[in-house]
Amino acid sequence: MFAGVDGPYEVEIAKFIGELVENEGFDAEHLRNVFSEFHPKQSILDAISRPAEAKPWFKYRPIFVTKRRRNDGVVFWRDNADELARAETRYRVPAEIIVAIIGVETFYGKHKGRYRVVDALATLGFAYP
Repeated sequence: MFAGVDGPYEVEIAKFIGELVENEGFDAEHLRNVFSEFHPKQSILDAISRPAEAKPWFKYRPIFVTKRRRNDGVVFWRDNADELARAETRYRVPAEIIVAIIGVETFYGKHKGRYRVVDALATLGFAYP
């Protein structure tokens, strides 16, 4: 059913899809199509098992709390205010937290990463111990 996925992953993914359909109103066919292209990535599991670095906050702060990141965050928030408000209401996560995470993880879309989001999240969700 799911390309590159066999055994327990297939069962767990099918269960997950069922829960999303029943509890959140997702479209089952759409989710099956999304997960049909899922390929677990060993490199993702390897990366999460050995973080690139572990610094105390005072060393990270000058990297992430900058005038440019703040300004880009304000623009991102303004440009996506309606979607952020809907997400905040639906998932009960404050918009400022969502904006901050997107800023740290992608610098507001400037850094896209090496992996498809579905592969990264599904690998961590279904294959990470």
